[in-house]
Amino acid sequence: MKVKEHIMNFIKHRASVGDKTFYTHEIQTLSDTGLMRFNRRLGSPSTYERTFRLLREDGYLDVRKIENPKSRESRWEIRGDYA
Repeated sequence: MKVKEHIMNFIKHRASVGDKTFYTHEIQTLSDTGLMRFNRRLGSPSTYERTFRLLREDGYLDVRKIENPKSRESRWEIRGDYA
């Protein structure tokens, strides 16, 4: 499994359970999840964040940033159909 596939599986899972929002730190935490699930780290937290950005920019992910002036952390809404 690659970082891109791990992120896409996360997005598909969130969409399938009806939870259409997530925070950036949840993408970064996938690095630790990969270590536990696959017995090796697929990438660093910054690799996951960079890959997430590239997936958005290249049109593979249809997500929208939710503005929240009370928090510095980005929250995202899943807009595409990933079920």
